[in-house]
Amino acid sequence: MATFSQSTIEKGSETVQDFLCSTCEDENLFESNDYYCESCVKFYCQKCIHMHSQLFKKNSPHGRGDMNKWPVAKKVEDLLLKCDVHKEENLKMYCEDHSQLCCTNCAFLNHRQCKNVKLLSDLVKKNSTDLKKLLVTIQTILGEIKILQDKQNASMRSVQSSYDEQLTKIQETRRKINATLDMLEKKTLKEMKDELTKLKASLRGDVDKFASLRDELKQLGDAIQDIIDKSKLELSFVASIKCQEKIKQSETYKKKNFDQIRSSIVFQPNSDIEQYLSKLSGLGTIEHSVQTLTAQGNPDQVIRLKGIEHSVQTLTAQGNPDQVIRLKGIEHSVQTLTAQGNPDQVIRLNGKSDKYDVSIPSDSYKCFISAVCVLPNRLVLVLDNINSKVKLLGEQYRVVNHCDVSSWPQDICQIAPNKFVATVEDRENTHELLFITVINNRIVKGRKLKLQHSCGGIAHHQGDLFVTSRTALYKYTMSGNLVCKLYEDQSDVATVHRCAVSLTGDKLYITNRSNHKLLTLAMDGSVLAAFTDPELKYPNIVNVTPTGQVLVCGQSSNNILQIDSKGSRKLVTLATQRDGLHNPYSVCYNSNTDSIIVGQPDNNKILVYKVK
Repeated sequence: MATFSQSTIEKGSETVQDFLCSTCEDENLFESNDYYCESCVKFYCQKCIHMHSQLFKKNSPHGRGDMNKWPVAKKVEDLLLKCDVHKEENLKMYCEDHSQLCCTNCAFLNHRQCKNVKLLSDLVKKNSTDLKKLLVTIQTILGEIKILQDKQNASMRSVQSSYDEQLTKIQETRRKINATLDMLEKKTLKEMKDELTKLKASLRGDVDKFASLRDELKQLGDAIQDIIDKSKLELSFVASIKCQEKIKQSETYKKKNFDQIRSSIVFQPNSDIEQYLSKLSGLGTIEHSVQTLTAQGNPDQVIRLKGIEHSVQTLTAQGNPDQVIRLKGIEHSVQTLTAQGNPDQVIRLNGKSDKYDVSIPSDSYKCFISAVCVLPNRLVLVLDNINSKVKLLGEQYRVVNHCDVSSWPQDICQIAPNKFVATVEDRENTHELLFITVINNRIVKGRKLKLQHSCGGIAHHQGDLFVTSRTALYKYTMSGNLVCKLYEDQSDVATVHRCAVSLTGDKLYITNRSNHKLLTLAMDGSVLAAFTDPELKYPNIVNVTPTGQVLVCGQSSNNILQIDSKGSRKLVTLATQRDGLHNPYSVCYNSNTDSIIVGQPDNNKILVYKVK
C-alpha cells in the first residue's frame, strides 16, 4: 500500500490528507497520488495512471472524486486506533463506566473492576456516528481556539507595550525625584550661604571694633609718650580720662571670652530622608491590571489598555466599527509603607544595667529624668524635671551641655534630626511648648508656644503635634494652632498621661495612669484597644522604637513591658526590680547602641540595658 504523506491533519488545515504515488515511491520519487486502484491496491499519479490503464484495462481506478472508496491511511489509523498510554497497542474496548477507550493493557490494569467494559467491535454494531456533524463541531472549535490564540497574542503585545510605557513613567518618576533632591540641595546651600553671610557679618563687626579700638589705644599711647615728660597737666588729665574709657571698653570685650569661642557652620543631614528611602521597596507598585472588554461591531476593532493598578473595567463600544477604545487605569496609587523589621519582634535584654551619672554641680536637687530622646549622631537629650533643665549627653552619657527652662520640663519629642519640642509647665501659670535645636553639641532654645491647658506628654508625626493634658489628647499644628481635641476622659486626674505615635503613623498610644491602662487610638481618636495587666501599675512613658516595638514602663510595678503593635497584649516583661528598676519614669530605645535607657525620679543615675 502507498505511504501516507505528511498529514494535513498534523498541520491543522482543513484539506484532505494526501498519499504518495506507489510507482514513483519505488523510484524514490515523491509524487502526490490522484488515483487508487482497488484491484492493485495501489495509488497512481497523473503520469503513472496512463501506464496502468494500458496494462490493466479491466481495472477501474477511483479518482479524487471517489475518495470515499480510497483506503484509510495508516497514519490516520494509528492516530485513531493506537492507545495514548501504550503506544504499540491498538484500542480494543470502551469502558462506559469511565467513558474511556482502552487497549487490553489498560483494561487489565485500570478497568478490571468496571462492569461495563465492551469490545469496540460489538459497540459499532449498535451505535452509529455522525462524522459530518462532528467535523463541523471540530471546525467551529478550531475557529474559536484560533480567536482565543489571536487574543492572547494581542495581550502579549499589549503587555509589552504597557511595560515600555510604564518604564518611561518610572524613568520620569526618577527624574522628578532627582529634581526634587536638586531643589532641596539648592535650598540647603542657600540656607547655609545665608548663615555664612550672617555669621561673617557678625564676626566682621567684632573685627572692625577690635581694629578701631586698637587704633584708638595706639594713638592715645603715642600721645601719652609725647606728653609724659612735658608737665602738661590739662593734657595729662584729658589723656587719663580717655585712656580709662578705652581700657574699660577693652575689659568689656575681654570678658566675652572670645578666645574660648570658635564659630563654625555645621550641617546636620536630615536622616529621615535616607531612612524613608531605605525602607521603600521601590519607586511604586507594579500590579496586574485585569480589564474585561466587550466590543460590539467590528471584530478587528483596536483596543488599547493603560495602567498598572489592579482594576476591572467592562466596556461596550457601539456605533463606529473602526472606533478605537483607549482605557486609562487609576493613576494615583495608595501605598502603605511598612518599616523594615517586625514591630512585634520580642526584645531581649542582656543582663544587668550600666549606670551613668547625669548630675551637674548647678543642680539643686537629685535628678528626676522625666523623658529621654536620642539623636541620630549618638547624642542623647534628657529632661531633668526637678532641676528645670534640659541636658545633652555625649559619649559615655556624660553631660556636655545644658540649658535652664522656665519651669518643670515634662516630655520631649523629635521633629527633625536636630530639632525637638518639649512640654514645660508648673500646673498653675506655665503651660508651654519649647522648641529646641542642638547645634555643634550645644542646646539652643527657640520659640515658645503658650497653651490654654495643662501639657504633659507630646508626640510628633508628619508636621502634627499631639499633646496630652492628663485628661485629654489634643492635636496641634507646628505653628501652634489647635486642630482638634482627639480624645478625652475626665473620670480621673491622670487618664491621658503620655503619648506616642506608631511607626506606621496609623495609631496613637496613650498611658492611663489612673486606671493602669495603655490605650491604643486610631488617628481620629477612636479607641482600638485597651491593655491592662496585673504587672502594670501606674504606667508613665510609652516609647515606640525605630522598628515599631512598643515599650511602656510601670512606675509602681517597677518594670518595663513590651506590648504588641496593636496594643492588645503583652509580649514580654523586659526588666523588673530584680534588674535594678526603682520607680522607672521614662524609657527610650537607643538604636545607635542597641540599648534601652531608663530614667528614674530622685536619682542622679540613668540605667542603660544592652539588648541581645
